[in-house]
Amino acid sequence: MGAGEFGMVSRGTIVKNRTAINVAIKTMRLGKPSSSVLSGILSEIKVLAYLGKHDNIVELLGANTENLKKGKIITNYFNF
Repeated sequence: MGAGEFGMVSRGTIVKNRTAINVAIKTMRLGKPSSSVLSGILSEIKVLAYLGKHDNIVELLGANTENLKKGKIITNYFNF
């Protein structure tokens, strides 16, 4: 779907309650990101999680942060 300074956004599908949902998948570029990049991504996740569902903002469905301590790729899933 596109690319930005810190990563790529692609189209995908997840299954939730036996229903296929089209999602935007945001991934960070390969390599170890700087602490300011990680901080920015985590801030984005925190704000979107706090806001929840809103008509004018993409809905955060989930974020994969299992390798965060290693400074590796974070993937976020957005409903669109």
